[in-house]
Amino acid sequence: MSENNSCLFNELLYFDPSKPSLKLNSLIIIGICVMIVGNLIFVSLIKLFGKKIENEIDKESKDGFHSYKDKKINPTTLYLSDILNSVIYAPITEELFFRFFLLKTLLVRKYDLNFHTANIIQSLIFGGFHLTNQIYTEQKTTTTMIQMLSAVINGLINGYIYKYTNSIIPSIVSHISNNLVASHFNFQKYSTFYDKITQNIIFLNKNNTSF
Repeated sequence: MSENNSCLFNELLYFDPSKPSLKLNSLIIIGICVMIVGNLIFVSLIKLFGKKIENEIDKESKDGFHSYKDKKINPTTLYLSDILNSVIYAPITEELFFRFFLLKTLLVRKYDLNFHTANIIQSLIFGGFHLTNQIYTEQKTTTTMIQMLSAVINGLINGYIYKYTNSIIPSIVSHISNNLVASHFNFQKYSTFYDKITQNIIFLNKNNTSF
């Protein structure tokens, strides 16, 4: 690896390339722990909103499943799409853009903002960025708002672990883990829904053709 490439890699990897970081296995463990803590905070906040919000999210989820079924998207196709987009592509590109470029390079270095202020700003922008899920997909309002809240919480936490572990690896691991868990639960729910609808269709077809 050339010296220029090495410098670029260190800039991407470390919040401050002049300081050391932890070993890789420690960084991965921290990332997973942070994902768990972030989700516990998020679930606790959702509980405060009451059952109405949970029911609304469940209804919007079922509406989305109906849309997938109408488009003849089976659970495996949906899961593979989520793995490629939500688990691999999005966490890496979003962490590099929001934590490395926006937080470190732009807000802290270029505009010389206090880190805590910069971290709050980037997490709010990161949350707002998830509005595009409603604009460019069929995702409903309540789900989008809840997703934005989750993004702000996790974006804020990931900004802190990027700085205080001096590595972007924990935030990427946290992001990947979070999206993997979400994708897996979504796959399980859609599989149950898909199988139930398919069985109902088969049952109705049998009744229509019987004498």
